[in-house]
Amino acid sequence: MAAIQPLERLGYTVAEACKMIPCSRSHLHRAIRKGALRVSHDGAKVLISREAILEYLNNGDRGASSSSGGQAS
Repeated sequence: MAAIQPLERLGYTVAEACKMIPCSRSHLHRAIRKGALRVSHDGAKVLISREAILEYLNNGDRGASSSSGGQAS
């Protein structure tokens, strides 16, 4: 019988992303407002994909390239 592999997380909360990067919540919220970090929303909850975190780490504040302010719904 094959072992069941755990699913990779598709999104992280702001608090979880702060621990991964590491940075403060205010720094991360500023990056989101500037469009440097792409996010998705689940109601009021902000979710950040692993890919968006890696992109932000590679590009920093230069990541603001979308006209939607970096926030996807």
